[in-house]
Amino acid sequence: MDKHHEGAEFNQLSRILFDKAVMLWQASVGLELGAGIISIIVSVSQTSIKTSTAWAIVVTAVLVLAFLCRSRFGSIYDAAETMRRQSILREGLNWPIGRTQFNEWKSRAGREVLRKFSLSQRPSDLL
Repeated sequence: MDKHHEGAEFNQLSRILFDKAVMLWQASVGLELGAGIISIIVSVSQTSIKTSTAWAIVVTAVLVLAFLCRSRFGSIYDAAETMRRQSILREGLNWPIGRTQFNEWKSRAGREVLRKFSLSQRPSDLL
């Protein structure tokens, strides 16, 4: 595989991973906002202790889900940033990427990202 193709492939994979990371970040922010709104509504409403406790459990579960989304965002974002840097080194400086490392990064991207990659091309203005 030539240097341009490897670098372009890494670059496009990183772009798709960045998109996936952004969606997770947006989901975490939305969940946190929802938990805050629910908390405010429950705190100003006249509800029983049982109802308030149930809502507190729901809010806690939503916040845990938001935390998991944010954590997943961080790991995906880091992988995308590393791939982007390696693509720049490969395309710009002809920095070698070993076949094992190349395959490792492709496997870390995951099937969903590889499927999207197979369906999309890097925009021609980025070639």
